[in-house]
Amino acid sequence: MIEILHDTKIRFVKYQGFCVLLSAIFIAISAFYWFSSKDKLGTDFTGGTEIVVKSSVELATINKLLPGDKVVSKRFDEGEYVFKFPLEFDAQKVFANEKLSDGFVNFLRKKGIEAEVLQVDFVGPVIGEELKKKAALAVALGLVMILLYVTIRFEFAFALGGVVAIFHDVIVGTGIYIMSGFQLSMSSLAAILTIIGYSINDTIVLFDRIRDELDENGGNLSELVDKCINLTLSRTILTSLLTLLAVIALMIFGGGAISDLSFFMCVGIIVGTYSTVYIACPVVMWWHRMSGGGDYIPPLDESVVDGTVEVLPAEGTPPTL
Repeated sequence: MIEILHDTKIRFVKYQGFCVLLSAIFIAISAFYWFSSKDKLGTDFTGGTEIVVKSSVELATINKLLPGDKVVSKRFDEGEYVFKFPLEFDAQKVFANEKLSDGFVNFLRKKGIEAEVLQVDFVGPVIGEELKKKAALAVALGLVMILLYVTIRFEFAFALGGVVAIFHDVIVGTGIYIMSGFQLSMSSLAAILTIIGYSINDTIVLFDRIRDELDENGGNLSELVDKCINLTLSRTILTSLLTLLAVIALMIFGGGAISDLSFFMCVGIIVGTYSTVYIACPVVMWWHRMSGGGDYIPPLDESVVDGTVEVLPAEGTPPTL
């Protein structure tokens, strides 16, 4: 494997307390935005009419001219705006009884504004509620299956660390996304599930290294975790950086919903890489200590008898008389 860093000895565990506190602050801010924002859910989940428009005129100018209650937002592409009208707003009637896109353009043209309608979506109340339930079910099932898989492959402490890290990634990632002025949609759900898979994959690579070190060498838990993070650091940086470059390219050149989706994934990759080191590992260490384990963990070929470490003979070695 290509290594860009050799023999690093960064003391990651030393900063875990500060980073856990930082994550708690981000989670609190994200939760505040999640519960206080009235416009966090897109048309896919709430129902209504969504019209995507491209115009050289400023968003504020167009917004003043349009009637009714609505939610407006920008897209990454310059001059692209999203107007979301609630279910009770009869967009078809307001913008003339013709094809909705033509009626919207003609309405703005009468006000002296040239615009092009790129997309029109309508979601009824029943469909929106059903999509919301299915989205929650998809995320919940994903988390449960990951918890079971990691518990079977490693042990419960590792599974708990992985799932807590995923919760952290989803809460902080969606919080930053909402704070940036975006709304959650089915595309956002796809990004969330992608980030969950990416994050747990990165975490399992590190956990696998920690397990191997525990089995073969044992030692002080904090030092062992630091060693394993340093051993996988080149792999983590290369994987995350290359994935991030691809996602940034999509964010810049993809346009429309692809750019919005890529922004979420960009945030998720950064948060997911961070949580592997500073959320998943601290949880594993905390659980080990809460379960009565000390700082020293003997390798599998050692057993602790009366508080002392007894090295067992290797398999096939004749007993000493």
